[in-house]
Amino acid sequence: MIKTLVNPALLSPEIKAICGKTDFPPLCESSVNTSSVLVLAIQASINATKAALATVEEVAADDCQELYDDSRDIATVNTNLSAAMTDYSTCNDGFEEAGEPNPLADVGDKLTKMVSNCLAISTLLK
Repeated sequence: MIKTLVNPALLSPEIKAICGKTDFPPLCESSVNTSSVLVLAIQASINATKAALATVEEVAADDCQELYDDSRDIATVNTNLSAAMTDYSTCNDGFEEAGEPNPLADVGDKLTKMVSNCLAISTLLK
């Protein structure tokens, strides 16, 4: 069970608006916890890296520019999230193909929905 940082009824209108644009808004709202701080920190880091690129270009540090470009690539985050969704599905398929009951079906479904919400939110951050 996810421990929420705040009561979803007390969430800011901005968070509710963002979650409202996902496939599973109630799950998005209930998922606001300390991990949310990590997501914000990652996005702040990406934004700071984008801002630093002007300085990198100014000093003509070509090697650094390529590295800075790589580090701000939200597409990498999206790729990893998409891969996670595939992994959950593949795990479920393994149980189905073996004709065995899947003890992870509910967990996999919830994780898939959470990752789907993350992908939806990441598209809003571009």
